[in-house]
Amino acid sequence: MLHLFLPNKHVKDVFVITPEFLQSIHKKGIIVDLDNTLIPWNEKHATEKIKEWLSKLEEANIQVIIFSNNNKERVSLFANPIKRPYVSRAKKPLKKAFKKA
Repeated sequence: MLHLFLPNKHVKDVFVITPEFLQSIHKKGIIVDLDNTLIPWNEKHATEKIKEWLSKLEEANIQVIIFSNNNKERVSLFANPIKRPYVSRAKKPLKKAFKKA
């Protein structure tokens, strides 16, 4: 059962995940962790590089949901200015928040 929580692909960073790659594997959306994936845990706002990456995905009609175990205040501070949906207090790896996303 624990094997279900192991990744089947590793990438250096999110920028390797391109719209073309996602389209080639027939994905219309992704769930992306916030802290230490999109930005370091001690940063508050999206970098220009992250904004550009998100814009490219949006232009390709690929939805991105920001996902975090962190509190609503932390996640909304990041997600609201860039107008992205999010799930806070996700309690990963429990499935309820994944279903919500």
